[in-house]
Amino acid sequence: MWIKWIATLVAFGALVQSAVACPAQCSCSGTSVNCQGRSLTSVPAGIPTTTQNLNLHVNQITKLEPGVFDSLTALTFLNLGNNQLTALSTGVFDSLANLQRLWLNNNQLTSLPTGVFDKLTQLTHLVLDTNQLKSIPRGAFDNLKSLTYIYLFNNPWDCACSDILYLSRWISQHPGVPRTADDNWTRVVPDSARCSGTNTPVRAVTEASTSPSKCPGYVATTTTPTTTTPEIIPETTTLPQPVITTQKPRSLMNFNCSSIQERKNDGGDCGKPACTTLLNCANFLSCLCSTCALCKKR
Repeated sequence: MWIKWIATLVAFGALVQSAVACPAQCSCSGTSVNCQGRSLTSVPAGIPTTTQNLNLHVNQITKLEPGVFDSLTALTFLNLGNNQLTALSTGVFDSLANLQRLWLNNNQLTSLPTGVFDKLTQLTHLVLDTNQLKSIPRGAFDNLKSLTYIYLFNNPWDCACSDILYLSRWISQHPGVPRTADDNWTRVVPDSARCSGTNTPVRAVTEASTSPSKCPGYVATTTTPTTTTPEIIPETTTLPQPVITTQKPRSLMNFNCSSIQERKNDGGDCGKPACTTLLNCANFLSCLCSTCALCKKR
């Protein structure tokens, strides 16, 4: 009897706690919190941490504050459809490792932050239709190994920009995952994502038909050659030109000595044998100079 009474008390306490914890703008039942159509502009505070199903559908939420879902680790279903979200903060879903279904349709999302779905490894349904998405960040779906339903239609996919290539290749590799609203939202249509303007299927886009230069915010990079100007430019100076003088060699026949022929019979007046002829000297210049020098001394 005591055991039954304690169990009843615990159950009553849990019920009271649940009722107290439920946000005033919402209705709560067990692990489900319904805040649909309450004109909310932000996610209400006080959502029980045991909540598994959170419905925020059809409100006026414009922004999800960082960490707003960090305490709701038990969530398996999160409906944020039909709000006014224009962007998502980085890591906003990182604590929702148990999340299986995520509705983001009918918002005004223009882009997704890199890695926004990386922690959602249990996700089976991802609803992104009817936004303003032009591309998907590279690798955004790579960790979604359990994904079986994705809704991508009614977005202005920019197929001229090369950023679209990740989504194009992903759809080609997972053709059974994209769905449409037909047949109670279960019909497989891999080409439901179509290019803005041309209505071409996104998965038909090739690298050759896209270009980085056609992406928003593209800035061309050019390399401009640089020249280095010296801080001090030396003045032009003229070096003095060396003066080269050329002395015309003296003619041996005009040597400034008395005629050798006049002393051919000198017989050594100058203390040396006289040169009788120039040709008799092996070194006639030496012979002449010696003779003249000695003769001059006299």
